[in-house]
Amino acid sequence: FASSAAAAIHYYNMNKDNLQNVLLEHIYYSSLIYECPDKFSKQNTINKRLGDIILDEEYKNKQPFKDFINEMSPSGEIIEYNSNSRDVQYGIIQNDKEMSITVVFRGSESMLDWYHDLIVFKKSIYGEKMKVHKGFHLQLFNEHLYYNIEQKLLNLKLRNPSYQLYVTGHSAGAALATLFAFFFANTLAYKKHFKLYDHTIVCISFASPRIGNKAFQKEFNEHEHVEHFRCFNTKDIISAVPNYKYYHTGYGVKISKKETFLFLDTKNKEQYHNTFIKFWKLSEHFSSSYCKRIKSNDIVIIK
Repeated sequence: FASSAAAAIHYYNMNKDNLQNVLLEHIYYSSLIYECPDKFSKQNTINKRLGDIILDEEYKNKQPFKDFINEMSPSGEIIEYNSNSRDVQYGIIQNDKEMSITVVFRGSESMLDWYHDLIVFKKSIYGEKMKVHKGFHLQLFNEHLYYNIEQKLLNLKLRNPSYQLYVTGHSAGAALATLFAFFFANTLAYKKHFKLYDHTIVCISFASPRIGNKAFQKEFNEHEHVEHFRCFNTKDIISAVPNYKYYHTGYGVKISKKETFLFLDTKNKEQYHNTFIKFWKLSEHFSSSYCKRIKSNDIVIIK
């Protein structure tokens, strides 16, 4: 993980403004799929600002959100939006200005979503040692969802080989994004065609629950082809669950009311508490809270 930390520093050139913009862009994408999924799925956004998909009377109260989107992502095209019987919604956004392709997973909104969130039994992957949250794994692979997204991304990367790949989501969407990034980083076709040592997949998650055991955490954190910036508000209770033998992955990005801390050192990289005592404000789980804090906070990098 230490070598990955060095790679992250190189990737962002220690530019805090750039890091802040990347975090903002992806919490806005995550919020967009929450706030107006019908517009996300139907509106043609070629050569339009993404925030301008919110135009009609129904979305008048979304003006501040629309302004957020337009400020950080002035251009972009929604390539794909889909939903399946397990109530997983995802979108793919291509931003030619930023030369990026982003997969966005929506978080929990229905009883079916919460049903999967509560399946806390583990499922083995790649053998017996690595285990992940069974409910999230079931959602990701039901009806060939993962493989459908994988194929779309491979096709997009063939047409845009220099574009950076991101995966993002909030809450349960963050868990799905983390799982997807890990599996996609192990895709043989991707390794073969795009030489992943030059094209690291970047996962930016917000308010993620824990999704795997210690072996999964170790494999994920040592993987040379995937980086994970795991953003969490200081009192967000969802980032503390499941509690028993589940572990977080990636660099901890701890967001308080006034500062955002990116932990690249080994000692603090996990940055979460083992009890619920310090995680008690439901309001700190809302995507709007993440938007406001990331936008206004100073960033402190702890090496």
